[in-house]
Amino acid sequence: GLHGAGGGRVLQRSSLVAIMSAAEGGETGAEAVPPSRMPAASVGTEPTDETAIQIDADNKGDATTPQEAAEDYEPPEIAPINKPPIHPGDLPVWLAAHLGRTKMARAGSPFIVEFTGTLFLTLVVAMTGGDATAPISVGFILLAMVYMGGHISGGHYNPAVSLAVYLRGKISFFRMFFYFVAQVVGGLCAARIAEISLPLGQDGIPLPAPRDAVSTGNAFLIEFLFSYALCVTVLNTATTVSVGENSFYGLAIGAVVLAGSYAAGNISGAALNPAVASGLMAVHGTNANLWLYWVAPLLGGFSAGILFHIINAEENDLRFGDAETVERPRFGVGGHTTAYKKEVRSTMVWLQQAAGSTDAADMTHKEKKELIKKSFSQLDKNNTGQIPKSEMAKTLADAGLSKEEITTMIDAADKDGDGVITFDEYESLMHQAMDTAARKKHE
Repeated sequence: GLHGAGGGRVLQRSSLVAIMSAAEGGETGAEAVPPSRMPAASVGTEPTDETAIQIDADNKGDATTPQEAAEDYEPPEIAPINKPPIHPGDLPVWLAAHLGRTKMARAGSPFIVEFTGTLFLTLVVAMTGGDATAPISVGFILLAMVYMGGHISGGHYNPAVSLAVYLRGKISFFRMFFYFVAQVVGGLCAARIAEISLPLGQDGIPLPAPRDAVSTGNAFLIEFLFSYALCVTVLNTATTVSVGENSFYGLAIGAVVLAGSYAAGNISGAALNPAVASGLMAVHGTNANLWLYWVAPLLGGFSAGILFHIINAEENDLRFGDAETVERPRFGVGGHTTAYKKEVRSTMVWLQQAAGSTDAADMTHKEKKELIKKSFSQLDKNNTGQIPKSEMAKTLADAGLSKEEITTMIDAADKDGDGVITFDEYESLMHQAMDTAARKKHE
């Protein structure tokens, strides 16, 4: 047999070729290779750099003629490399690997979503425009599409919204421009689909226009106002840190469009969307008032974007590094929670100062009461049983509390607003702070 390594005779590849040629030459009359040109066969012979083939003569050292070696040589079989067929269960993996992870998919997905959402929105508007309940359908399809694509593109489906979000600072000018393109193309495609699907063709598709006896100026005003309402709702429910990752933004956006469609439908036609208006007008072959349905909504979006920066100063503090968190004012929705946390934090800083090295949150009830009395006496310099705000502020400042912490703590303690803090008011605030700190520590 032939093996890759081991004892036996070693023949170089070039010698083997010569042997095989000689064997064939025996029949054809070719000259045989002289034995003197064959390599010596002795155990321990080192092979040269050329690939060696060892001939094992049944492990007995029996001599093998060159012709027998050539006749016995069989090249190793190489199994064909066949790719197994794709199993149906592997298809999702293949699609994810070859489609979902490509650069083109990542870059184009937001624009595909904007096209899709605008297409379905326009399709519903076009196919239900003559129905008295059309605003309900429009509001609900927008609600669904916002939830469908909000996490991918932002779920704008409206050039006015994209302009507002651009001014908010959430998208680039480049992205805004191509959102415009995707939205308009979606509106055009949807209107054409509706035209060939409806029995009445274009006659069954509503045409945006100011209603009879309504001036162009009044129609412009209504389109502007409700577009502004839509855009300011989007900005304040879907783009703010204060509201966070909520699940109601789609409801709010859909509700604005539903209400706006009912309110403005008999005045301006309630397009509220340049892309939708462009598609509807295209199938009717007219551009009358097209400027109105572009300029008014875009102006509404522009106004919403500008006003956002005025009424959301805390968001800008976070953006420019002036704050690490957005703390809502006490009178805002959820603001009482922020204020309460600040009160507890400020109070505990003071109590830790009064308690020294002891953790005030881990004290027994009796120890807490003693600490409250002790800390109150440090503030009540005149032993009157009540502390003026100014005196309390000075003592807290000497203890190392910041101005903000002092103001927060005093405002929380002076519940009746008379300018002084009684022991009962002080004790109530202290117990509240310590109980909250203890619960938080042991959660």
